[in-house]
Amino acid sequence: MDIYESYESETKQGVHGAKLKRDREEAKITSAIRHFPVVAGGVSLFTRTFDLPGDRDLASPFDHLLQLALEMAGAEGGALLLQEKEGIWWVAAARGELGKYLHCRFSSSSWQSPGETASAVGEGASLRADNALGPWARELYQKHHLLLVPVPVSEMPPAYLELIRRKDRGDFGKEERREAALLARRAGILISLALRLARAEENRLRLEAVLDSIGEGVLALDEGGRLIFSNPSSQRMLGLAPIEKYAGSDLDGLPVDESIRDALFRSLRERRERAELIRLPDQGRILQLETRLFHAPGEPSPGLVAVMRDVTAEKELERMREEFVSTLSHELRTPLTSIKAYAATLLRQDVDFDRETQREFLAIIEKEADRLARLIRDLLDTSRAESGRLQLRTSDVDISSLLESVLEKMKTQAGSHHLRLEPANGPIPVRADPDRIEQVITNLLDNALKYSPAGTTITLSVRVADREVVVGVSDQGIGIPEEHQPRVFEKFHRVQDERSRHVQGTGLGLYLCRKIVEAHGGRIWLESKPGQGSTFLFSLPLADASDWEASMDAELVDLNG
Repeated sequence: MDIYESYESETKQGVHGAKLKRDREEAKITSAIRHFPVVAGGVSLFTRTFDLPGDRDLASPFDHLLQLALEMAGAEGGALLLQEKEGIWWVAAARGELGKYLHCRFSSSSWQSPGETASAVGEGASLRADNALGPWARELYQKHHLLLVPVPVSEMPPAYLELIRRKDRGDFGKEERREAALLARRAGILISLALRLARAEENRLRLEAVLDSIGEGVLALDEGGRLIFSNPSSQRMLGLAPIEKYAGSDLDGLPVDESIRDALFRSLRERRERAELIRLPDQGRILQLETRLFHAPGEPSPGLVAVMRDVTAEKELERMREEFVSTLSHELRTPLTSIKAYAATLLRQDVDFDRETQREFLAIIEKEADRLARLIRDLLDTSRAESGRLQLRTSDVDISSLLESVLEKMKTQAGSHHLRLEPANGPIPVRADPDRIEQVITNLLDNALKYSPAGTTITLSVRVADREVVVGVSDQGIGIPEEHQPRVFEKFHRVQDERSRHVQGTGLGLYLCRKIVEAHGGRIWLESKPGQGSTFLFSLPLADASDWEASMDAELVDLNG
């Protein structure tokens, strides 16, 4: 009985000791694997992370794993081999006499592949030199025993531990092979788990990168209304600092507009998805807000994802288009009404109009028809400009003479306004389409007449500066508010205030001026102060002097014919 009890006690102690040893081994393995960083993509990302030639003493996760294998198997040196792709292997870790091969890559064409030795390996087996994996096999075989142990990692190419021991110390024993195989299996499981976590992290980072790059603002709240994500676009729209400052903050604590906060709270409280426009009067912007509910695993209540898009420009363009349609309808109807009325009057059978009255009525019809033709021309030119089909018929033009001609034509429309020309000294040659440039000057003068009080002076000027010609139209009118100045050359844009509301127009004139000038390689700009008048200026490149002289000589030859 005493002998039995003594044997049982020793057995229990042995089992307990073995268990403690196994626990220590598992703790070592776990500690080693914890050094693996969260990376994804299998071997290729591992190699990119740890391919650091010249830093052989780096305590990398692979090195930890190899060191632990050497200790448990009683080996003097070894290597951890990872297959990057078919036939190409990478030495992820190396110690002892194999240390010189650290981070080397080599082909398996000169030695036997592990698949052919798998049956010999099992839980780890001593191999002949021609069964070993590395190029060092034949070099070391004479003095060393070699041990190859597979590291099973799911969803990843094969990995192997290769261990060496001098022959005078004896071959690897069964227990040592078992310890090495145990380490390899457990390491493989933990590496597989690390890779799965790494892929999940990679997907998260990829999704974050996508959300960070889009123009829409995206933010997410948990079921309690706490901020868990916001991308840079949402931070710009809402005026928030980066997410790190507000992560986990309640919606009440975020410095966002009250209307946005209310919309998010309603959607979260009512558990209902919403879509609405939110106006931010303080910022002069309009946001389109859409919310979607999401259910996080283990959470009883849904969270909220909000997508915001700044539609200020779209709504402004929509408003201008509506105004344009309304204005265009009026602009078309006015001349058509006049034409129809005077034509119908002339056709009356019961009235015999004298010749002077007939000419007066016909002059009005002609004027209104010209107005209608200009409007249609502007519409067609706008369409051509937007599609890149605005054609120029360029020739050598004396801009001074062109200005004089346009000014003379405009005097019939000047009324009580005074038109004045500040000419340059002598002709100024430009390469331009004279009809298009006349269209620009006429439009600028027409605007000056519309927006200037009766009796004031409108000045047309020209000067040469830095190889370009600058033409200016200055008035003594009401001026343009500063906030409108950057947009006066946009399509459909019109200044709407009490002083200019009575002035008719489509909002296309200055837009076409810009397009025509830019098509000539020039630029157009504005100088204005409210109440002090405005000056519109545009530039054109000077024509080459030799070309200008040649064209002038040709004209003289034609005249002398």
